[in-house]
Amino acid sequence: MQASLQVLVGKQKDREIPLPGTLFIIGRDPLCHLRPHSSLVSRRHCAIACWGERVLVRDLKSANGTLLNNEKITQQIEVHHGDVLTVGDLNFAFHITRNERVPQQELRKDLVLWLMGESDDSEVLDPGVTTAMIEISSIDFDAAEPEPEPVAKKTSKNGGSKNLSAGKYLKDYLDS
Repeated sequence: MQASLQVLVGKQKDREIPLPGTLFIIGRDPLCHLRPHSSLVSRRHCAIACWGERVLVRDLKSANGTLLNNEKITQQIEVHHGDVLTVGDLNFAFHITRNERVPQQELRKDLVLWLMGESDDSEVLDPGVTTAMIEISSIDFDAAEPEPEPVAKKTSKNGGSKNLSAGKYLKDYLDS
């Protein structure tokens, strides 16, 4: 999705302001993305968020309010192509173009063969082994790390297989 604001009045009329795929703040504060020189615009006036395929506008408790299509917004609201945003004495039109959804391509096995291949250094998957959770604050990152001990291959009869790798699971999944 591509979104932008088109200036509708003033010296910058018809200028396109591209919106990033994240947050865009309008206000007089030096940290804002768009800083109009107008006393009718608050220091942090409003925010425009582009999330996924949606464009949202929220007033940031501005003194004069934020208008969308000549109606004061009091909460976060989704905007659409052609909607008019009024901030102080400035007017902007939203230009939003949505990307056409590309049909999902069929997964080609030849592109993931490297992932399914068995390797000599693959570890045995053992369902009897549990994951240990440790508190990260207890780790001294400045201390030298000891050499890891070699892992002995287990030949238990508890459901684990010494001939099975993660690539085999993926291959079985793709074949099903």
